[in-house]
Amino acid sequence: MKTKIELEIDQETLIKLGKQKLQELLQGINSSNENIEAVPNENFPAPINGNYEQYEIVRPKREVNVIGIALSGGRIKVLKGSRFSKTVAPMFSGSYAEYRIGLFNRGVLNENYELTVDYEFSSMSAGASVILGTQCNTSPWRKKSN
Repeated sequence: MKTKIELEIDQETLIKLGKQKLQELLQGINSSNENIEAVPNENFPAPINGNYEQYEIVRPKREVNVIGIALSGGRIKVLKGSRFSKTVAPMFSGSYAEYRIGLFNRGVLNENYELTVDYEFSSMSAGASVILGTQCNTSPWRKKSN
């Protein structure tokens, strides 16, 4: 029988903990029960070449400033404090418009159009559409330069 232990560690804690300490922790868990295995969580962003792939949408005239982290399967996690467009296109309606309203209703977007929590979108194009208030593809996203 295998025991499943879910352990989520945010990026800041992971950096503080360090790779060596994390490996020691996992070895300690595994030595106590050989049926335990460490499995990566697909919802957590995976580093690419040691870095997290960050993307941004910046539209100064519309006061949009959004940072996201690429996840597996084309998903994107948009970070808390990101600011969405205050306006929407006249023809913006349907599921993405309803989705955007739902974010307000649930308190995920505040009155300043800022995310109150990190929020995951099923695709970069869905995220861009909701963020900008217009139907669009992935083209608004740009790799963030460090």
